[in-house]
Amino acid sequence: MTPSKFIIGSAQFGLNYGISNEQGKVKEIEINKILATARKNNIFTIDTAKAYGSAEQVLGRLAKKNTLKFITKISPPKQDEKIKDYILRSKFEIKESLRLLNIEHFDAVLIHNASVLKSKIRGPLINFLKKLKSDNITKKIGISLYEPEEVLLFKDLSPDLVQVPLNLFDQRFLVSGVIESLHSKGIEIHARSVFLQGLLLMKPKSLPENLSELYQPLKEMLYFFNEKEVSVLSEAISFVYNQKLVDKVILGVTNHKELIDCLNFNESTLEKDYERFAIDDYKLIDPRRW
Repeated sequence: MTPSKFIIGSAQFGLNYGISNEQGKVKEIEINKILATARKNNIFTIDTAKAYGSAEQVLGRLAKKNTLKFITKISPPKQDEKIKDYILRSKFEIKESLRLLNIEHFDAVLIHNASVLKSKIRGPLINFLKKLKSDNITKKIGISLYEPEEVLLFKDLSPDLVQVPLNLFDQRFLVSGVIESLHSKGIEIHARSVFLQGLLLMKPKSLPENLSELYQPLKEMLYFFNEKEVSVLSEAISFVYNQKLVDKVILGVTNHKELIDCLNFNESTLEKDYERFAIDDYKLIDPRRW
């Protein structure tokens, strides 16, 4: 049975996550349906993190022991937290996550935010990750990036896996050549933020005032796809899925019907000029700045 190229994102399982999410945190009964649908479609990996609220607890209750693979992320240090205390807390959180998820090891453990590598925590944190791997607590180690320039921060980490944002509006990692560079080094690449936290699926009139500059780009994109008689959802997934250098695509859904819709995307699409949708303004395509 060949595993799918898709991974299930779990932020919305433990948080009110996503700009277009009107339902709030996904209910446990629905998460169970999502996991069942995923397994039926050969999706066996879940992307999670301690920062995702109650996601780990819920997943641990619902997932059968050792039937799923989990990718987690190490929380950043708290303000004024001493290096020694941070590493000790990270060790505890990893052990606690294994217990909650009812697993013996992770498929991957990632640094949640590359900016921590600019601080004195850099060396101890990298050593901690490498020890997790050597102790077989995780199969792979890596990092989650937000900006292409952050690739300069982890050359001594030797990551097995890197997560990057990639969607119709945010094509920075593609255009800059970062994805190609990472691939050439044998690094596994996972694409997240396929729908830009759901923004790509919103109606232009529903955009919040602070994102009003996206009204016209979103309207033009909708018009373009309507003319081609294809859905934004299908094209948003197709754009990322068909990137040959991308190994996995993380999907965040709020119910199992959404997952089914995502899995029914049109893989063999017409030739389209996707670059026309790319936006360079960080404050519009980086959700941290909204």
